[in-house]
Amino acid sequence: MAMEGEYMAEDLENDIPQDFWDESWSCGTVFTPTPEMVRAMEDERFIGYTGDNSIRPFLVARLQTVFGGTVVFVKRATGWAGIAIASGHSPQGVFVAPGKGRAIVFTMHTVEGPGHEFQILYTTDGFDNAACSILDFPDEVPSPETYLLLLDFNAEANGEGLLVGSADIESENGASQTRWFRYRTRDGGVSWSGPEALLSLPERAGGVYVPLMAEQLIADLRTSLG
Repeated sequence: MAMEGEYMAEDLENDIPQDFWDESWSCGTVFTPTPEMVRAMEDERFIGYTGDNSIRPFLVARLQTVFGGTVVFVKRATGWAGIAIASGHSPQGVFVAPGKGRAIVFTMHTVEGPGHEFQILYTTDGFDNAACSILDFPDEVPSPETYLLLLDFNAEANGEGLLVGSADIESENGASQTRWFRYRTRDGGVSWSGPEALLSLPERAGGVYVPLMAEQLIADLRTSLG
């Protein structure tokens, strides 16, 4: 006769999602997506780009795992390939420079409290290759009490650009105050300056990048993998 604890353990096991994240992956690891992996993902977890003459079609997605994890699915001539970003992370911003071969994905750790950095995956050749970098949050932004909200990113074709973020920081008297910070890059997000504190939200940065918001290519990915 099964004890109550045995029933509870069985129910718990059934409730835990299949973990598709491979612990050997690090940011930039290329892997082969499986039909089971894609079928388990909900459509609202995709952000996509249909591609142009310089950037392959791609989808940024959050895998179904115990802790979650963000990956990029890229449609290449031989089929769809996956590129890992980070376990426990969720997308915070996805930007492309149409016709320039450039795309950049910002993620943040979101499990059991926010992280203290953006993990960045970027490409300069339309996802023939990809590489990673990290942008640390300002010291004034305590984790996990709060985090840096990505408000704006853009860069020119020569790589000079800006990232602006905000954080609600609690003062000594307990009141919450919104603070703004700006980072600069000269290489399209490969490396960054330290944070610059701002008195107010600046105008939107100019450049060749546009943000991605809508889901696209999901049916293509699901059909290709069967």
